[in-house]
Amino acid sequence: MSTFSKLLKNCIFVAYPSGGSGNAFSRILYIHEEFFYWNILFNPWYIYDTNCKKSLDWIETQEHTDIFKDKKVYTPTHLDFRSIYNKGREEATEKKFKNYIYNHANKQLITDFIKSRKKVILPTHVPINSLAKNFPANTSINLYSNKEESIKNHRGWKPLPQSLTEKYYWEPHNHPNILNISKEKLFSKNFNEFEKEYKKIISYFNLEKTYTNKIRAFILRYIERCEYYKNMELEITNTFRRLQYEKS
Repeated sequence: MSTFSKLLKNCIFVAYPSGGSGNAFSRILYIHEEFFYWNILFNPWYIYDTNCKKSLDWIETQEHTDIFKDKKVYTPTHLDFRSIYNKGREEATEKKFKNYIYNHANKQLITDFIKSRKKVILPTHVPINSLAKNFPANTSINLYSNKEESIKNHRGWKPLPQSLTEKYYWEPHNHPNILNISKEKLFSKNFNEFEKEYKKIISYFNLEKTYTNKIRAFILRYIERCEYYKNMELEITNTFRRLQYEKS
């Protein structure tokens, strides 16, 4: 089996709309040993944040950050990382995926991943129906959001007009290889709602261990920071988009 085939076979896609907490969700999954996570070139805080060693670590250096770095917006709650593959809304065909991996992915990272014999999580804004069409054999997670809540409570990355028309950003998709997870329920302040959604993940992937308390603490802090820093993030993202518009 080719290297690419081995890579693709063990990929789990996560589809979510802009501002849909897809990176925070991925970090929750990576606490489980069944998923490939740690590599110095695959840490979710870029090179300058190498003091963070675990997926649920927080980026304390970003506590009051409102600067631009390498054309990225760094804020206290935008939990980003070096993805193997993270394309926009366009259709994600296997050919595009393979070209992206060949041209952008770190080759040592790919080698380490294949040797681990684990699954890797690939968050993307590609709609779940496109992933199901082009990667029918792969497991995908549809991290769908509540449209009204996303419009009302966005932190700067509000849904784009074309995203609002995309049905499966906002509701479950019935497919044998898709796990539907509600963002609002998993990231809920209500413990029972959170726990029920988290147990769906544990059951679907038959995960050996649960980390309810650790993940719950992470989510509550994430929610708190989102609320506390909302105005700061709105200012940052509005400035970022204005600068991007002026350059175009």
